[in-house]
Amino acid sequence: MIAATVVAGTARNNHLWGRTAFGYRVWSDVFIGPEVSLSMSEAYREWRIGAHVTGLQLGRFTFSLSGGWRSEEDSPHRGAYVNVSGYIRMWPGIA
Repeated sequence: MIAATVVAGTARNNHLWGRTAFGYRVWSDVFIGPEVSLSMSEAYREWRIGAHVTGLQLGRFTFSLSGGWRSEEDSPHRGAYVNVSGYIRMWPGIA
């Protein structure tokens, strides 16, 4: 699995967020692997590096768990992060 997401905004202040994740299938549609993300604006920059488990299912709900290390540029705020994200498949059978 290879996944990449980029979000850019210009509404109030220019902002860019991106994430790349690679995964190895461990069973069915569940993947485990590394992830890297970067979030930046004119006054802020944060990076994350960690691991994810993607494709966990509970009924129509599919979710991902990730965690690792994060750091902000020019700031003492750094440490571990945990993220949970998910979606609900509205029409079963449609991939």
